[in-house]
Amino acid sequence: LDVQSAVINAFSDWDVMILDTIAGQLAIAVQNARLYTSIQQEVIERRRAEQALQFAKEALEIQVEARTAELRNTNEQLQVELAERNRAEEKLVYTALHDPLTNLPNRVLFMDRLRHAMEHAKRHKDHKFAVLFLDLDRFKVVNDSLGHNIGDLLLIESTRRLAACLRSEDIVARLGGDEF
Repeated sequence: LDVQSAVINAFSDWDVMILDTIAGQLAIAVQNARLYTSIQQEVIERRRAEQALQFAKEALEIQVEARTAELRNTNEQLQVELAERNRAEEKLVYTALHDPLTNLPNRVLFMDRLRHAMEHAKRHKDHKFAVLFLDLDRFKVVNDSLGHNIGDLLLIESTRRLAACLRSEDIVARLGGDEF
């Protein structure tokens, strides 16, 4: 007990005040260390969250780019298919209205143009037009004696010569066989 009393008596009020100040500063330092550790942990968690968000953003951008490329390719394929379909439709319309051998308008197209000319003549009394029907004499003899290939060549040459005699507003059509 004497030792304790000697120790207690050894500290003056000044020493106690200094020890009390040191203890207060130490408490503040411990509190600051805890706060610093907590903030450090928050910063680490925030960085992890930002990295995860950045990773998710990059993954999403990659998915968007891949889907955009896929859609672009699909669109290009659809454009090609649409162009092919349009060409096929145009070809069907053309073949429905033209003779395959001479590429001249066929009977269907000729009759349509003739109907238009007749309607135009009804509306405009001063409009005149004419129809000339040509039939190649003895064409069957050429086909039978020289063959269908020569007959086809004769039809093609006849077409070329008839077309050379026309104006831009005139039409020559193959109605069938050797009839123009």
